[in-house]
Amino acid sequence: MSGKTIWKNPDGFLPGRMAPFKKFYVFMTLAYVCLGIIWLLQYVRFWDDVLQLQHCISAVIGLGLFEMILWYFEYANFNNTGIRPIVVTTWVVTVGAIRQTIARLLILSVSMGYGVVRPTLGGLTSKEGQGSF
Repeated sequence: MSGKTIWKNPDGFLPGRMAPFKKFYVFMTLAYVCLGIIWLLQYVRFWDDVLQLQHCISAVIGLGLFEMILWYFEYANFNNTGIRPIVVTTWVVTVGAIRQTIARLLILSVSMGYGVVRPTLGGLTSKEGQGSF
């Protein structure tokens, strides 16, 4: 005897524990779009004062948006066909790893003071007229 069973919910093929993630990724995509618009407006407004680190922050926001869109399409495809798309899943994981790597490198750079502390900050204060203790 041989056979095949197909399990489908009323909403699609997504299991009950995975179904809320589809709405979650729509929400996160909209959140990244709002963050990206606010960031872009401030980025353009203060174009003359942009630091090198802020270019990397823009890349992290863009990659985060791209990752959320890919996650949504991965879940939507799985919900419609019942098969997880290997190519989309591979791209999602790769984009997520790149985004996390850049974000962690940014945290390390800021922690070490690169791009935040300028070497001329120490020379701006005047020590004349101050008594020694």
